[in-house]
Amino acid sequence: MWTVVARLNGSRKLVQFQFSEPKPTFGSRIVCENTYFLNSITPLLPMPISDRNSRVLCLGLVLLAPVLVGSAMGCRSLRRSQSNATLAEARKYSLRGAEALQSNKTDDAEALFTESLRRSPQDERAHWGMAEIQWQKGNHAVATRHMQEAARISGNNPELLVRLGEMNLEQGQIAQAQAQADLALNNNRQQAEAWQLRARIASDQGQLQEAMQFYHRSLMAQPDNPPVQLALAELYQRMNRPQRALATLERMSDLRSPESQSATAWLLKGQAMASLGQTNEAKVCLGQATQQAKCDDCQTFLQIAQLNAQLGQVAEARIYLGQVLSRQPAHPEALALQSHLQQHFQSTWQDGLITNTNPTIDTVPVSAPIVGPGPALIEDNPAPTLQTPK
Repeated sequence: MWTVVARLNGSRKLVQFQFSEPKPTFGSRIVCENTYFLNSITPLLPMPISDRNSRVLCLGLVLLAPVLVGSAMGCRSLRRSQSNATLAEARKYSLRGAEALQSNKTDDAEALFTESLRRSPQDERAHWGMAEIQWQKGNHAVATRHMQEAARISGNNPELLVRLGEMNLEQGQIAQAQAQADLALNNNRQQAEAWQLRARIASDQGQLQEAMQFYHRSLMAQPDNPPVQLALAELYQRMNRPQRALATLERMSDLRSPESQSATAWLLKGQAMASLGQTNEAKVCLGQATQQAKCDDCQTFLQIAQLNAQLGQVAEARIYLGQVLSRQPAHPEALALQSHLQQHFQSTWQDGLITNTNPTIDTVPVSAPIVGPGPALIEDNPAPTLQTPK
């Protein structure tokens, strides 16, 4: 039995060892079976002491060990406390940033989120806010990275996962979008937005039946959900099921006044009624859609023009088509409708020349105005140049 003077955690201590080899010399390597001391003891000088002193020394080491362990744990606790304090300070900035973003003060919000991340990169709210701002600016890749970090830090919060999946879907990343939706549903099977995301993915892939089922699962989780109800009604229209589309829209409108319903809702209702042959009711819905539509919503005005053309109101169709072309002259669907109306006018006019001495056009008034600087469908006043055939 030998006792050596050794360096334990930077301090000289007396440690007792039992060797199966001859007496160790100064600087010799000591292999200790206790792994706690294996890499922390450097022998300095062998020194024999009495058995009594050895027992006292061992007892002292046993009492010293908890102190050393507690000291290490205390350091970690201190670092954790400092980190929590830094994160709490950062979250004050991200909270103000979220309020600014809600008030559409984008520049202020970006500055606050940036300061929050400078203080602590572990603030998921700051990453979420930066993702939304960068998405609005068109920096989709940067926005996606921030949203991924927000979801990771939050422990896969279902709402953040769904938003990340929506970003993936908008960028054509179908597999990633579906993975985010599935992960959100694994965390919460009643997440209505996750079922809605699955439905959008299926609809974009042409899987209409699956999309319909996913939309219904979303409505089971959240029955009063106008975006899902509108998407489901539009899906029924695509599936040539106007009666179901109309029933879905009627359920949605039962809880709302006519003034509070969107232009899209009125337009879908008008399309369903037109498909069912309810022309007068469809025209009423079309008028409501026109009143509710925003002046810069080209897609809605294009659909209004298309429905007017379907109902035989060609003059009105030309008016709203002109509004679309004045803002987007190269819009492919608008140009297709323009070509269709031009062909319709020419065909109708030629029929009038052949069958009438004084041709009149009931469905396409020659003097129907064209709004805005968009391309004209016909010459403004072609009638004086026409000659009645003999």
